Amino acid sequence: MKSTILLLFSLFLFNGLSAQASTESSAKAQVASATSNTENITIRRTLYFKFNAKVTPDDIEYVRTTFKGLRDQIEGMTEAIWMVAPDKEETYTHFLMLEFANQQALKAYEKHPDHMAIAAKGPSLMAGFYMQDYEVK
Repeated sequence: MKSTILLLFSLFLFNGLSAQASTESSAKAQVASATSNTENITIRRTLYFKFNAKVTPDDIEYVRTTFKGLRDQIEGMTEAIWMVAPDKEETYTHFLMLEFANQQALKAYEKHPDHMAIAAKGPSLMAGFYMQDYEVK
């Protein structure tokens, strides 16, 4: 009787470990597949701004034209939409949506000298800032 119970327990344990290993292999394959596919996924980066009270209209125009100008300089940057909230009391008063054809275009944008310059200047202009990336499916 003990040997039968031991045999059943061993089979149960082996089947459980085998199923777990299979699940882990499947999960690893899904992660690897997702990782390789991220290079070809369209990405939308949204940026929300609230400018300091001391910021001039010329400062805001500099930010707007710099971001919009990057679209023409970076291969794979497909969109740069700038919007202004009608209510200046909103948490964020300006919105920018950037679209990138793939991860490589986003990386090129992040390293671009004009982006680096505006990113360095940004904190002195901002009272609030929020950024979020989204995958377009």
